[in-house]
Amino acid sequence: MVEVTATHTGAVRFVNCAFWGPCNQIARISGRGTVGFSDCTFVQWDRARQGRPALRVDSGTVLVRGCEFRESKAQITLGEGVRRAVITGNILTGPARIENKSKGSVKISDNAEGGGVDSASTVSRGH
Repeated sequence: MVEVTATHTGAVRFVNCAFWGPCNQIARISGRGTVGFSDCTFVQWDRARQGRPALRVDSGTVLVRGCEFRESKAQITLGEGVRRAVITGNILTGPARIENKSKGSVKISDNAEGGGVDSASTVSRGH
């Protein structure tokens, strides 16, 4: 699992990476810096079937662009401490399961979903 801790203030980029499991979570992100995933493949997360998303972002800034989520499970959770996020142009297996609890600037668009049994989309914005 990728873990970016609360002391992070810089920039971390994952480009053209494949994250294979089985695992409980692909990444847990905190801090004030920026973390980016571009053209990555995510496979076999939430091994214990607890509803964990592949990417859990608690704070900071995150970019997720052009990635493929190859499981019909929760993809991303944005916590209240997320300042900025861009989640665009991704391939999702099954419906979109992107939970947004952030009060910051968040852009979620142009994600292609499908390939699963359930075709309903659930992108939520909690306050």
